Amino acid sequence: MFLEKAEKVANVLEYAFGTAEQQKENHGLPYAKLNLEGGYAINNGWAMYCFVLAEFGTIALEWSTLAVETGEKRYLDYIMKVNNYLRDLPPPETGAWSNFYHANTMTPCTKAASFGGPGDSFYEYILKFYLLTGKQDEKQLKWLNDVTEMLKGSLVHRQENPNMPVMMTELGSSGTPLRKMGHLACFSGGFWMLGTRVLPEHAADNAEIAEGVTKSCHESYKLSSTGIGPEAFGTDGRPYGNDRYYILRPETVESYFYMYRLTRDEKYREWAWDVVEALEKHCRAEFGYAGLKDVNTGEKNDAQESFFLAETLK
Repeated sequence: MFLEKAEKVANVLEYAFGTAEQQKENHGLPYAKLNLEGGYAINNGWAMYCFVLAEFGTIALEWSTLAVETGEKRYLDYIMKVNNYLRDLPPPETGAWSNFYHANTMTPCTKAASFGGPGDSFYEYILKFYLLTGKQDEKQLKWLNDVTEMLKGSLVHRQENPNMPVMMTELGSSGTPLRKMGHLACFSGGFWMLGTRVLPEHAADNAEIAEGVTKSCHESYKLSSTGIGPEAFGTDGRPYGNDRYYILRPETVESYFYMYRLTRDEKYREWAWDVVEALEKHCRAEFGYAGLKDVNTGEKNDAQESFFLAETLK
């Protein structure tokens, strides 16, 4: 029953890849939004109607799993077309993939780049797609190696601060480095540490990055009055600009999970329990859990995001 429903949903979501004519122009990249009544797909205005980098990766695990479970090869064909096209493109000049691309030319709509939103799933799923497909695709592995090595010269920021040793920073719209790290990028501890299992020649350096960024994210939690980290923080671990809110995001505890499983260092479980206690104290509401408008004042907002149940608690 569930599989039948999944296929029905997939048959609707196929519109996201566009018509046959559109796929010739957009290289099979998925559009962001569907008009179900009209049966067509478009991109978001907030993204300048460009294709969003994270969405290239997001489809990979879901559609490949759907192909395996249903035996329907066309689901896999969709994502293989996108994946193979992207990994054959020349590497970005900045060393980090732009957050937004023109579909027909695959030229960047801006030089802005991030390991958090809206770029996160692209990087995450290069690694996870290699693992999911049985670690047999040497071309995928080489792509992962090339991408991660380029990131070390673009978005990985190491600094002389023992409490904030490594950050995954961003590039602004003109390509200028921004010394900020978004909470969304805090999954990077798990990403870099998991990568040590498939890239042994860089394992020591990648483990250092993994431990460093996880520690930096932990520091952003530790420095706040509530013990909960903000939406983004600067090189000192304090909220960056107005990004002092928290919307029940999962990324920091995700890295704690991976780091504990891959290192067996008990401190990551202790850090995770600190988050549990902070959530209970500051986010527990009458009918669930609320985010915070400010991680230092502890003032609640009026929303429980869906990913709190789907990811943070998972």
